[in-house]
Amino acid sequence: MADVFKKTVLIWGMIVLSCLAGERRRVQLPDPNAPIRVSSELLKKADDATWGLPEIPGVELKTVYRANPETGTFVNHPQLAFFKGRMYVGFQLCPSNEDSNDSVAVYSSSVDLKTWTAPEVIGPPAEGNYFRASVGWMQDEKNLYALVLRRDEIGTVNETEYRVTSDGKTWSDLEVLVPDMMGSAGARPITPGGRFLLSGHGDRERNGAVQYETVFYYHDGDDLSKGWVRSDSSHEILKYGSSDRVMSRGIEADWFRRPDGVLVQVQRDVVRSGYVMACVSDDQGATWGHPFLTDIPDSSNMQCAGNLPDGTCYMITTPGPVHVPNDNLQPRMPLVLWLSRDGTVFDRAFLIRSTPPVRRYEGKSKTAGYSYVGALAHEEFLYITYATNKEDVEISCVPLVGLYD
Repeated sequence: MADVFKKTVLIWGMIVLSCLAGERRRVQLPDPNAPIRVSSELLKKADDATWGLPEIPGVELKTVYRANPETGTFVNHPQLAFFKGRMYVGFQLCPSNEDSNDSVAVYSSSVDLKTWTAPEVIGPPAEGNYFRASVGWMQDEKNLYALVLRRDEIGTVNETEYRVTSDGKTWSDLEVLVPDMMGSAGARPITPGGRFLLSGHGDRERNGAVQYETVFYYHDGDDLSKGWVRSDSSHEILKYGSSDRVMSRGIEADWFRRPDGVLVQVQRDVVRSGYVMACVSDDQGATWGHPFLTDIPDSSNMQCAGNLPDGTCYMITTPGPVHVPNDNLQPRMPLVLWLSRDGTVFDRAFLIRSTPPVRRYEGKSKTAGYSYVGALAHEEFLYITYATNKEDVEISCVPLVGLYD
């Protein structure tokens, strides 16, 4: 049986590779048990600049923040919220280097996406050997919550904090939302008025070792400031520097909901295979199955996923170069939107951005391309935000009409 299974995996992988138009970077075959896959017809003409994908007519580009030496030349973690007639963009802002001790969580807002307020600090510099960064939003019918991470340099302290406003002007003091996880992409409900899911990562002691892993929390009820419950998850475990500290292979996850109600979690692969990992939950995020390597290309970026208003499942990745091995971190480009009706086979994809502009400032971890993508479907657009070269915060406004079948 084992030999039969190995042959099946090999044949399945060879079929996939032959369909990816000469792709040469895979060092590990996709798992046939993976809950999502790309259509074999989609990537037959892949190239570095566009992966052979069409553009969507009518996409507009907006600039929220442009790096400058006066206020900061490093940005990351942009996330979107629409509240009381304004678009809010939260992001991390540093003078020049990623996750420095003077890192702050900020937000800008706009009524027309043309004129943006100057970045306002929502999470000030943390005291001691810690830093803060923006990690998105959550909101109910009355309030908008700004989520902020606080952690130390080696990740032994991971907290998600929050501030809340009912008018978009006056904010509460910072308080801890969950003490053992740093959020990554905000929190949102599975269905309108239903259970909320909050994604991130943090430490847990298992089998005598400290394990750094992808973490999900869920929440039922009205008061989002308390009552969060940690999900139970399965992980592929890797060594993390020493024998008493390990980590999960999949991190910085997001999720979407299939038409049958099953949730699919997509994860960044820290092994840099060049592909997304994925697992599922059939109990609304209370437990998650084991993650498997898929055949959907990604250059090791934080994941972004969700559902369009008509239920279509989407993912946004940066595939990277077609032919270059992903053993080192590759440029996060182009920016690609993947679509699926059933949440299993992604059979449509569009090019959102191709080659980015030249980076203007140097700094620690200034990855080229479009980093840490966030998205929000609102009214007639899918708004996609990202950190271009980790120095500018931009938004691509994609007309929803161009995405529907």
